[in-house]
Amino acid sequence: MKPDVLQGAKSELVSLLGKENVREDPTELFAYGFESSLHFSPPVIVVRPRSTGDVVALVKIASKYKLPITPRGAGTSFAAQSLSLHDGIIADFRQMNKIKAINVGDQQAIVEPGVYYRELNKKLAEVGFTFPPEPGSADYITVGGMVGNNASGMHAVKYGATKNWVIDMEVVLASGEVMHTGSRSLKSSSGYCLNELFVGSEGTLGLITEITFKIAPAAKFKETFMAIFPGIEAAGECAVAIIKSGIVPSALEFCDDISLGMMKDAMQVELPPTAYEPGKAALFIEVDGSTSEGVAAEGKIIQSVLGGKASDVKTARSDQERDALWHARHAIGSILSKARFGRFMMSQVLDLGVPTSQVPRVLKAIKEVTTRPETLLITAIYGHIGDGNIHFGCGISPDVPAEVEKGLVVRDLIAAIVLKAGGTLSAEHGTGMMRAMKLADEVGFKLDVMRKIKQALDPDNIMNPGPFFEVPVDEKGRPSEFIKLKPYMPGGGSP
Repeated sequence: MKPDVLQGAKSELVSLLGKENVREDPTELFAYGFESSLHFSPPVIVVRPRSTGDVVALVKIASKYKLPITPRGAGTSFAAQSLSLHDGIIADFRQMNKIKAINVGDQQAIVEPGVYYRELNKKLAEVGFTFPPEPGSADYITVGGMVGNNASGMHAVKYGATKNWVIDMEVVLASGEVMHTGSRSLKSSSGYCLNELFVGSEGTLGLITEITFKIAPAAKFKETFMAIFPGIEAAGECAVAIIKSGIVPSALEFCDDISLGMMKDAMQVELPPTAYEPGKAALFIEVDGSTSEGVAAEGKIIQSVLGGKASDVKTARSDQERDALWHARHAIGSILSKARFGRFMMSQVLDLGVPTSQVPRVLKAIKEVTTRPETLLITAIYGHIGDGNIHFGCGISPDVPAEVEKGLVVRDLIAAIVLKAGGTLSAEHGTGMMRAMKLADEVGFKLDVMRKIKQALDPDNIMNPGPFFEVPVDEKGRPSEFIKLKPYMPGGGSP
């Protein structure tokens, strides 16, 4: 980027937004070069908008100087979608953090994108309501990031993903125009469904400045179970049997033996001793509802299904036991990030989704791939099995080429298994640059349609140009996420 272009943009941004909201200190820029993926790519400017007007000013200046803008919330992304990949601007939305309205009568909450998910639900709990998608990063994720990536989590099996709860958004387009994508009505069939176009678009079509969510009454009663199985395929078969029983659990999670072993080492939670035997797997199950009788009846059906398939079943007898079980399950992602004495957990294909009937077969195939001698890595398999969402992480270090190559082989083998089963390579964490190299294999001609939409709304390609369409390649022309996105080396600084 030419110095005079950068300086001109900075001067105009400072003039309009104030020096305190336009940051260029090298230390701050360095910090914004990280997210939850392996990679490091700092911006040249960080802007912290406070209002829709600030965002409009930012977009007009970025358009004038042809500077890319990447929106960012808490920086928890796994696929490089919240990194500035083209010497551009990071728009940090955390100052836009107002809960503007909670209207129980309309079943709606109107919020700014920088509101933290957990804070919103604390406010909703005061009036007996909830916004239920609850990603694993629920304690530190912003709702804008949830919308941008169509996030979900443990409760998606019953309550759906973020897209199922968005009624309307205020969006600033690349032209600087402000648009609403929906209405205040709970449902509408007037024209195209622009809500779903912008949910999951990762900032590539516009910047979200306000969101209207549908909210729901919070469940008053819950029952929680943990069951141990002889293997991962048996756990998958039981999960399918639970769904076939006619009960839709509010959560249906699983962990393999590697995940459970890491959980034992890191968490103070009482699990059945058999959970830690090699080859075992576990399901975490919860049912909820508005009456104790209804929840108890569903719990009995769950127990009858488990009775013929599980070797051990633990029932949470108190809120404390329930919280301990879910705290352990929530912590798996954090535990994996600290595994292997500082090694990273490779996350390129950790967010698979398959039809639920295919879960047992796919789990067996993934386990087989990751235990072959030629592809053997420390690999944890876990996830939201109730809606077919499988996570896995391979323990590698990005500065050990042999481990990286083996990880990429594992990625490609498992991607082929998932696509053959009619699945998706990203069920809830988004695409980003890191998964762009596999997107065409999954979506085919739909990718060309996406390009046309992107070109129509953002002809200068300034709105987060990294995700979806750019596939980095190495010196041999092979797709590789280790080219434009530079791995950060803990021992020796950034490359």
